[in-house]
Amino acid sequence: MSIMDSILNVFALGLAFAPVGLSVLLSKKILKISDLTCEASFGLGGCSYGIMVIFGINPLFAMILSMMFGYISGLMTSSMMSYIRFNSLVASMITAGIIQTILLKSNSIRGLNVWVQNSLLGQMSAINNLLLSGFIVLIITFLLFRIINSEYGLGMRIFGSGRIVSESLGINSINVLNSGLGISNMLSALGGILTVQITGEFPIGIGNGCFIFGLASMMLGEKITKSDSIKSILIGCFFSSIIMQCVIKFITYYGYDLGEEYRSIILAVTLIFLVAFKKGNQELTKENV
Repeated sequence: MSIMDSILNVFALGLAFAPVGLSVLLSKKILKISDLTCEASFGLGGCSYGIMVIFGINPLFAMILSMMFGYISGLMTSSMMSYIRFNSLVASMITAGIIQTILLKSNSIRGLNVWVQNSLLGQMSAINNLLLSGFIVLIITFLLFRIINSEYGLGMRIFGSGRIVSESLGINSINVLNSGLGISNMLSALGGILTVQITGEFPIGIGNGCFIFGLASMMLGEKITKSDSIKSILIGCFFSSIIMQCVIKFITYYGYDLGEEYRSIILAVTLIFLVAFKKGNQELTKENV
C-alpha cells in the first residue's frame, strides 16, 4: 500500500468513527443518559455485517440489517430502564455483556476473516472507501440534524431536561427513550460496519473504547465550535471525530508504532485533559435515569 493510500484509509477510518461521536452526542447531550451499549453495538454491527457478507448476502441489505441489530440493542437497554427501572449504566452493561457473549460464540466464523477482503463491496480502493464513508456519514449527519430539530427531536430534548417535565407535557417518555437509544446504537453499529468495510477485519474487541471516544469527540467538538446550537454541535462532533481518529492512527501506527492496544489509553488521557480544562464539567455526570 502506497503512502497516499495509507493516508486516505486513515481519513476514511476517521469518517467511519464519526457516527460513534454522533451516537454518544445523542445519548449523552440530548437524552442526558450514559449509554455504554454503544461499544457492543459497534462490534455487533461490524461483526454481523462481515459474517453476512462472507456468506453471500448483499452488502447493502447486510448493512441495513446490521444497523437494525444496533437499534435492537438500544431497545434492550431502554426497555430495562423503562420497565425494570434499572439505572442506565446497569442496563447498558447488561446489554453489552449479552452482546459480547454472542460475539464470542462467533469465533468459528471469525476464522474466515482471510476471505473478508474478497467478500465485501469488492476490493475497493482507498479513495473509494473514503468517498463511500464520506457519502454515508454526511447523509446520516443531515438526517440526524433533521430528526433533532423536528417535533420528535424536541421531545427528546425535553426528556433530557427531566422525565417528570416531559410527562407533564404529555410526552410519552418510554417511546422517546426507546427511539432515542435505538437511533443512538444504530449510529454506533454503522460506525462498526464502515470500519469493517474499510479494514476487512472484525475482531471481537473492535468496539473497545467507543464510549470514551464518543465523549472525547463531543467535548472536543464543543471546544471547536464554541456554540450551543444543534447544528454547531453536530458539525463540531463530526469533525472532531475525524480529527481524533486520524491523530490516534498516526500515533499508534505511523508516529511511535505503539500498536492498537494503546488506543484506549490515548483516548482516556485525551478525555481527562478535556474534562480538566472544560467549564461546567457537571454535565458529564448528569443523567436522566
